[in-house]
Amino acid sequence: MLAAMEPLTHMLTGACLSRAMGFPKRARYSTLACVIAAELPDADYVYRLGGPVTYFEHHRGWTHALWSLPLQAAFVVLLMFGWRYARRAWKSRRRRGRQEAPWRPWLLGCMALVALLSHLLLDWTNNYGVRPFAPFNPRWYAGDLVFIVEPVLLLVLSLALVLPLVFSLADSEMGVRRSRFRGQGLAAAALAVMVGLWLWRYDLHGSAVHVGDEQQLAGGCGDAGVAGSVPGKPIPMAQCG
Repeated sequence: MLAAMEPLTHMLTGACLSRAMGFPKRARYSTLACVIAAELPDADYVYRLGGPVTYFEHHRGWTHALWSLPLQAAFVVLLMFGWRYARRAWKSRRRRGRQEAPWRPWLLGCMALVALLSHLLLDWTNNYGVRPFAPFNPRWYAGDLVFIVEPVLLLVLSLALVLPLVFSLADSEMGVRRSRFRGQGLAAAALAVMVGLWLWRYDLHGSAVHVGDEQQLAGGCGDAGVAGSVPGKPIPMAQCG
């Protein structure tokens, strides 16, 4: 069973956040930092080396806790320092006339923090949930709005990143001068669709819970009805709990 929102959705969300908020114009390597940060909390996958019991004990634990996010953001900034040094050592001559954003580590840290928060939010929207206050409070929080793999989100986020590349290719073939930083509107629209999907599912989830409760009162279920997201189905399904 999948126990985490698949990584592609996290990384695509990080890239869209960077573009939608105009980060590439403000700090160099911002998109790379956001993509890494958006997936970094799932580094707890290494606990699998200790066996399934150890993994499930620590999965979505301290790496998904709010207190650890600034530490992870600082780690991302350190990675960007290393990436910057490696690029400068490997490439002694820089292309002249190329439009580049300034190097702002402190701003990269803030951007990484935004991407890290998006990871927790995405994990909250599925049925597995998160423990944002671990290890001080072991309580799980889950929105149960979308399944772990949501095709609609994958499609929308992917299009928001691919279409600007297609438009850039068309512009270059026609000799149209284009800005290096583009796609901000599409990325913002993709994130708006994501939030709209969550709100729609939230409304449907409440209706499904109500149907499940009615089934329980009618004697159709032994316990209270619950609702869960099902892969391939856009509407939460009421089921016996």
